[in-house]
Amino acid sequence: LTQLEQQRRRTFLRHWVDRDSGMVCIRGEFDPESGLQIVGRLQNTVDRLFREGNVNGEPRSPDQLRALSLCALVLDSSTNSADHISSAYARADVSVVVDLKTLQTGIHRYSVIHTGTDIDIPIDTIRRIACEAKIIPIVLGTDGVVLDVGRSNRLATRHQRRALESMHASCAVPQCTIPVAQCQPHHIAFWSLGGPTDMANLVPLCTEHHRCAHEGGWKLSLDPATRELSVREPGSARVRTAVPESVRAFSTA
Repeated sequence: LTQLEQQRRRTFLRHWVDRDSGMVCIRGEFDPESGLQIVGRLQNTVDRLFREGNVNGEPRSPDQLRALSLCALVLDSSTNSADHISSAYARADVSVVVDLKTLQTGIHRYSVIHTGTDIDIPIDTIRRIACEAKIIPIVLGTDGVVLDVGRSNRLATRHQRRALESMHASCAVPQCTIPVAQCQPHHIAFWSLGGPTDMANLVPLCTEHHRCAHEGGWKLSLDPATRELSVREPGSARVRTAVPESVRAFSTA
């Protein structure tokens, strides 16, 4: 048996009621392929809840948002529709970054495979599920995917957002740790001043740094080849730079 098959045999889910608190408890373990999709679906709903703001006017912790997202997915009445289930299942929820050599020939010394989580998934499994569109493979080192839309769109496309998420784990500003899922695509050359909605002109910024870029007088420049972002704050000669971890890792391959 392969490791993945062994892991599938150990999959389980339990639920019980805590007699002291009356709370329903759930515990389970899933193989990496299933787990990656479950985590991705939950995170997508968490991101939506985060963007919609506090629930009932109260701030929620990440753990609470995950619980609410699970309830939203399970209790959504529209999931009774077979068509809805089919389309929801087909929609990709996560991206896997993999270098072209690994995808073509298998694992090598400088392989780059990351899912944006702590979940490891075999390259053979990535090849298979990529065909089924359950997971979007973002292959580094190819230029077969068109990610530039010029001036035809002001907002970044879904594919551009996925590409940004594959390269950046967090806000692009150096030392900022706000997760990329909570960031907005920012035009380095402002759209209002003629900047295109192209990958060479887009970086993810958190709400605070997006405000700094537009209203705080910060000067940002991006090297499209290396994705190195340079940041200079007003009144300062110091320039801070940062390269996304996934791009830096790939450059050593």
